[in-house]
Amino acid sequence: MRHTYWSLFVCSITHTFIHVFTMMHAALIPVFIKEFGLSIFEAGMLVSIPQALSVSISLPYGVIIDRIDPRKLIALSLLMAGFGGLAVSRAGNFLTLLLPLSFIPLSSTIYHPPALTMVSELFPEEKRSRILGIHAAGGTTGVAIGPITLGLILENFGWRFSYLVWCVPVLL
Repeated sequence: MRHTYWSLFVCSITHTFIHVFTMMHAALIPVFIKEFGLSIFEAGMLVSIPQALSVSISLPYGVIIDRIDPRKLIALSLLMAGFGGLAVSRAGNFLTLLLPLSFIPLSSTIYHPPALTMVSELFPEEKRSRILGIHAAGGTTGVAIGPITLGLILENFGWRFSYLVWCVPVLL
């Protein structure tokens, strides 16, 4: 049973890491407008294109997911999020910002189906709702701590460093 709780803990932490970058770029829109000289339209594209890409991949992904080891898909999603965050920190213009920002919600799309399957299979059905709630709390924690740490780091080290700080645990 300890192995089962350890697996739930690991899945919840990975869920936190998948979502740590989720809201950071939205909080940085004013900074991006100023630093990259973006129009309001371009700033809106930084938010909408990554989400549209994520939605467009969801349906075909749902068809192939059962054919691939869920652990490999979770690892792929963490690599996408980590390297996406690393690339965002190095962006020099609109396109080099948009492309890696697109990998961040895509990593979330790749993460959720296998992770939910794994978490659901860890415990008996009568505990499933509670266990899925714990896993969901991990994701919500990531959504919250990304912008919080951004705010703490931004003043002294800049927005790029905020992405670099989180790349380390995400990739590990």
